[in-house]
Amino acid sequence: LLGSNQIDGRLAGRAELMRPADTHQSSAPPETSASVLRLVERYLMNGSERGRKLVVYLLGPYGVGKRELVASICRQLGCAVLTLDIEQLLAEGGETEDLVRAAFREGLLQPAVLHLKGADRLLETTAYSLRNRLATAIIEYGWLVFLSGEAPWMLKESFPGCLFQEVALSIPDVPAREAVWQSCLADQMPDAASWVPQLARQFRLTPGQIRAAIDLAESRRRMDAD
Repeated sequence: LLGSNQIDGRLAGRAELMRPADTHQSSAPPETSASVLRLVERYLMNGSERGRKLVVYLLGPYGVGKRELVASICRQLGCAVLTLDIEQLLAEGGETEDLVRAAFREGLLQPAVLHLKGADRLLETTAYSLRNRLATAIIEYGWLVFLSGEAPWMLKESFPGCLFQEVALSIPDVPAREAVWQSCLADQMPDAASWVPQLARQFRLTPGQIRAAIDLAESRRRMDAD
């Protein structure tokens, strides 16, 4: 049903639907977020009228904020995000084509923008069939699709008839890393401010990697305490 909070049963456990109200502010650089939003808005005003679909590939290391950026863009567009994991799709074998169609159908019904994470797996030779199915589905049912991955997209002609744009997200600079460290450590270390500058300079990490490192340290602390 249009706008339903429930997704197709075939996608249960295989896709995540995030509505605009559920999204958080992106940790991607503001200039990158603004650039992607302008790209999408130009497409909606001009490119979509010519019937070409827009495929945006977000390139960057783990934890740099690719998924948050997609959610932020969609929040400003007033639509949901339906996220699927390419690695999981590849593992589905014979069900893959059915799942791809179900996902694009769900995107039309919600409405939602599709976000395919781990999309650099599509560059592998063994993913040729899934890559072709996705290209066909985008032409037939898509309008705006986000891909994200950690490897540069080498197959520029993978999506014929589509507008393809690669956008690179870089690791934040030192002041931005300081802000992430400070935010994550504020409730755990009373003297976090004295440690933050050194941590930000010494470790060139993404926001996600910083949060993961702190979670791991906290888990080890609790295990040691037990």
